[in-house]
Amino acid sequence: MTKFTRRTMLKMGALAPVAATASPLALRSAFAADSNWPERTVTIVLPYGPAGAAGIVSQAMAANMSGSLGQSVIVVNRPGGNTVIGATALLEEPADGYTMFWGSANQLTNPLTMKDLTINYETDFVPVSQIARFPSIIAVREDFPAQNFGEFLDYIRANPGKVTCGTHSTVSVPHLAMEQLQKLADIKMVHVPYKGASVAVQELMGGQVDSVIVTTSTISPALEAGKARLLAATGSQRASIFPDIPTVAESGFPGFNFDDWAGMFYKTGVPQEIVTKASQAIAKACADPEIAGPQAKVGTQLLGTSPEDFTAFLNEQRTTIVQLVKELGLVPG
Repeated sequence: MTKFTRRTMLKMGALAPVAATASPLALRSAFAADSNWPERTVTIVLPYGPAGAAGIVSQAMAANMSGSLGQSVIVVNRPGGNTVIGATALLEEPADGYTMFWGSANQLTNPLTMKDLTINYETDFVPVSQIARFPSIIAVREDFPAQNFGEFLDYIRANPGKVTCGTHSTVSVPHLAMEQLQKLADIKMVHVPYKGASVAVQELMGGQVDSVIVTTSTISPALEAGKARLLAATGSQRASIFPDIPTVAESGFPGFNFDDWAGMFYKTGVPQEIVTKASQAIAKACADPEIAGPQAKVGTQLLGTSPEDFTAFLNEQRTTIVQLVKELGLVPG
């Protein structure tokens, strides 16, 4: 006859709620599914078109992750709606680890500026890894009167409300950088939002806009054509490919830090073991010289951080952006 000790009975009691909702076979299958992930194709939802830095980096990372995970990783483009279309596509999929979302600062700004938004970016998404930092730069058209950042500010002060500044969209990181600069430097520019940073640069080259705040990779065509002049970097440190260009922070505005970024997210509910595996695969891809090397040449810094570090970054950024948007008086619309 089997004897049951008090400890055994306690263990059985602790397991009773689990046993009541799932059979041992089901539990073993669930654990095995996590351990064997992935067993089929993994999809990265990219909320942009295939061109641009995000399109290039995501495709390269998908190829690398396919090799390290032993299953195909593909990129599906779902552009539009300030990335909401892509985010919604993720949330419509099961929380099984087979669909990821390439997110950006819209994760932080959309809740502050979009009316009737049904997505809760803090509770519906799980941070997996910060993929990249995209250093941004302030540039002017080649024939603009100012030769450096100080002269740029002086010219704007002498001509309030006349100097235009293009960014890739409203309430984007570059737009917030422009607004913060206006506040700190006591200047007044005219914001010109475009449907994409590359369009803003084309307008700069054509003389339709005086200045832009765009990533270092996006400004390259204008520099190569001799149609732009760099004035300052908006991040906490100088852009690696433009080491002679000072930051806004070191030009009299300490603490100024507005770089674009990208990160991978899962839908809430994906098992932690899968989140960890995915994060490790992303980190490996970001460290691959064949991917990081070409990106470094245009100033993009690949990171591949842990879920914990990415979460800490998001919390810090959310606090900064919420405060800034409130100060600017931007409201949902």
